[in-house]
Amino acid sequence: MSGDRSLYIDRGVLLNLCATGYVGDILKALPFRCTILDDVCQSPLMLWTNPQEDEGLLEHERVSIASLVSSGVLEVEHFEQERYRQAFVAFASYIPDRQAALLTLAEQLHATLAVDDKHTRRALDRLAPYIPIQSTLSCLYIWHVDLQLLDAQMQPILRNMAYQAQFTPPDGDPFLDWWQRIVR
Repeated sequence: MSGDRSLYIDRGVLLNLCATGYVGDILKALPFRCTILDDVCQSPLMLWTNPQEDEGLLEHERVSIASLVSSGVLEVEHFEQERYRQAFVAFASYIPDRQAALLTLAEQLHATLAVDDKHTRRALDRLAPYIPIQSTLSCLYIWHVDLQLLDAQMQPILRNMAYQAQFTPPDGDPFLDWWQRIVR
């Protein structure tokens, strides 16, 4: 259902969506062109695994997003720092450079930002409250409604994501009640 408007997805939200096992379907259900910065591709995304259901043994599993990029479900964009220097510097004085780059693009290109990080969201509320924000939970909720999935179908997906990505919804997320009702 991708639209004309871009959704800049931060690394944490992307990792969370990958942990569902349905990242491609979720991104397709969103009414956006889904975009990440090229620096996300430069270091591996890692999920926790628990091989053979051994409670004490945890390992990391590398997640590949290459198929999402090659199929056009996820676009990769290079951040041109010099082009957006003034806005970038203003944001980077409050949040890490990677987040500042995403925020700069969202502001300059009138896009939406997908981010869960509390510090970044607070800075966004203070510096650019006009930028629309999505969260991991809002992306999942859109997919849930779009596919008309039952809560019972969503429960193992959400629990697996919480475990593999070590995800805890941020306080104040508008979809926190939805998450808690299903995951309980």
